[in-house]
Amino acid sequence: MKKVNLPLYIGSFILLMLIFVLMFPGLFTEVNPYATQTLKTWSQENGEFSLEAPPFPPSKNAPFGTDEMGRDLLSFIVHGTKITMTISLLVVLGRFMVALPIGMAAGFGSYLAKTTIEQFSIIFSALPALLIGVIVLKMNFFANLYREQSIIAFVVVLTFIDWAKLGKLIMERVQEILARPFIKGEIAIGKSRLQIAMESVVPHLAAELVVLFFMEIARALTMMMQFGIFGVFVGNMGFILDSEGGQITFMNISFEPEWASLLGSAKNYVRTAPWIIIFPGLAFFVSILGFNLLGEGLRRQLQERDSKLLFCLRKLFRLRSYRSILLQGKKLYPLRRKKGIILALFIALLVLLLLNPIPNPFRHVDAAHFSFDAKDQVLIGTSEAKERAEEIARAFEQMGLVPIGENGYIHTYITEELYVPVQTSFEIGVCGAGETAFRHEEDYSFDSFRNLDIRGTLYDASKEDLLYPLDFERFRGQFVLLDSQIYSRKARDFLIDRLIHQEGIKGVFCALAEGEELPYSGGKDHHEGAVVWITRETAKQMQKAHCQEIHLTLTSKKLESVGRNVLGMIPGKDKKVGEEAILIGFGYNYKDSNQQLGNQRLLFALEIARQLIERKDQMNRTVIFAFWDGTMTDAYNGLRAYCVKPLYNPERSVLYIDLTKLETGRSEAVSYSGRQAPVTRYFAFRFNHQLSEVLRKKKVQQREYPVDMHIEAKQDNYLDKIMYYEANIPTIILGLEAGRENGEKGVTLDQLGSLLLETINKNLY
Repeated sequence: MKKVNLPLYIGSFILLMLIFVLMFPGLFTEVNPYATQTLKTWSQENGEFSLEAPPFPPSKNAPFGTDEMGRDLLSFIVHGTKITMTISLLVVLGRFMVALPIGMAAGFGSYLAKTTIEQFSIIFSALPALLIGVIVLKMNFFANLYREQSIIAFVVVLTFIDWAKLGKLIMERVQEILARPFIKGEIAIGKSRLQIAMESVVPHLAAELVVLFFMEIARALTMMMQFGIFGVFVGNMGFILDSEGGQITFMNISFEPEWASLLGSAKNYVRTAPWIIIFPGLAFFVSILGFNLLGEGLRRQLQERDSKLLFCLRKLFRLRSYRSILLQGKKLYPLRRKKGIILALFIALLVLLLLNPIPNPFRHVDAAHFSFDAKDQVLIGTSEAKERAEEIARAFEQMGLVPIGENGYIHTYITEELYVPVQTSFEIGVCGAGETAFRHEEDYSFDSFRNLDIRGTLYDASKEDLLYPLDFERFRGQFVLLDSQIYSRKARDFLIDRLIHQEGIKGVFCALAEGEELPYSGGKDHHEGAVVWITRETAKQMQKAHCQEIHLTLTSKKLESVGRNVLGMIPGKDKKVGEEAILIGFGYNYKDSNQQLGNQRLLFALEIARQLIERKDQMNRTVIFAFWDGTMTDAYNGLRAYCVKPLYNPERSVLYIDLTKLETGRSEAVSYSGRQAPVTRYFAFRFNHQLSEVLRKKKVQQREYPVDMHIEAKQDNYLDKIMYYEANIPTIILGLEAGRENGEKGVTLDQLGSLLLETINKNLY
């Protein structure tokens, strides 16, 4: 009776289970491996309040318990199978790529190859490979790499420190094969060394190489487990544990679900929370056992005299038979035997470990999904803005977004009095040269909104610092030209107010700083005289004119003092983090000069919402879509109203993605800032890291959006930081800057949507 090869069957079963877990992690756990739970609170029957911090012990909701960050261990181990197995497989492939050619050359008598193997063996016998690996991978350069770079570093280091053992085994086995009589016959008929190696040595070595391959995977896993105990693992990025007294202490923990990282907590939790070590230890134990048993089972199978698997392997590696295999399908018959399944499993493992699912890209906006009335402009306080808010709300309802609060999708807020220019003119008369007229919202824009009709001469104070006590009598009753570039925003506002109200100035012209655009012409009636923003080109024309007389006229219209934000959400499905929300903000206001872009941005925003709601069953966290009113002026921006009275719990809002900076449909680069997503805000930092990686991989040019986070600069560009400062919600700013187009090149709105959706769809959240 034939003896049952039990190691082969057990090892194959474990390998199949690993492949199954790797392919279908959702069948084993629905919990997000990146989700954290910081505290548990409850009231006992006697009314006593109880509080518990992670790590939490095994329970019904977390069968394996949690780690010190409150992450579910079962989910962490299941999802960590991919990274752990990928590293071990790549390490073994790397070792074979180095050891096989050098070992073969050494076996054929190459002095250089033999010396190389011997020297590496001596070095890593005197200095343990584990110690060298820990020293190298503990360096800051390696410890702070992103996931892909960190995996490459691990593969290179583990290959470098331990390939010599495999190389020596191959060298010794090649020498044994070359000592056999049939090799002398091959030499006698005039075959070259390369022919002997490929046609005679490799086929005889093939069976042992397959056995060694699985044994080496077990050795690589063992090395990774040892590294983990010493706190060396993939994705070991600095996570701040404490910063009291200015002394920053980092938590030795990985962002990525990877088995070895859990073992880094062994010294801290071996007594208080042993499950953190036991379960990843068991995962390593079962995997190492499985690969060792599989290797041993294959060795036994190959040692049988009538082994068909051995015949198949030799046939596969015998190069001279390839032509006949290709020409005659019947030659493949031996590979269809049952034992060929083992080789098929290995190939499947290789493909599955290296396969990364590609998220569905952003599809081009299909306007047929949405219906909007054409509007020349949409400004806060106008009937057009009210109608547009209602249209967005209807689109939300049709798509199936859930309203926030009891008032439906539209949330109104009261603003200060709001005026906009209806008719304006700005002319300068030059002695002997007629008049020069400027264009509203191209050359100038108003910042005061009374009905005005003023004439006067100009005093050029653009090169003077008027903050110092000076006699203003010399330009009282005139217009004054200022260069806003030499004043801070606060100083400029103070100076304008003084000149208009105290010094009897007819009006102030403020030349914008280099690169600034004309602000939206609308606001409250807060100046007696005229305050006008002008471009630097307009300022130069005014400075060149002599004997000039300025004539300003303005007719203003008062708008409704009501703003309307439109919000809808896709509820999260994750049991633990479903209430945590990603807030995505857009603006729906635009001027008549930007009608086409305004409609394009609106359709783009709704298309993102539509495509995400198609995947609502896969959304771990809640996603909230917010269309802000009044985004063209700081004072009336809907963001301010939201931060004063948040409609969703700020403690549950883990990230705000600001998409209000879409100033064009195509730009040379993505305008991007992640400075408000610090490492202390775990999810936002991770999302920011992933988004920057997506931009880098897609080779999208990035331009830093300037956000000054110093406390003394808190009021500068405050709306860019208002979510972070007022609502305590970390913020990422993403946009396309106008005036940076480059023909057909650059980034389009569709491409930006694809990048954003790819990041959201990554199974990291």
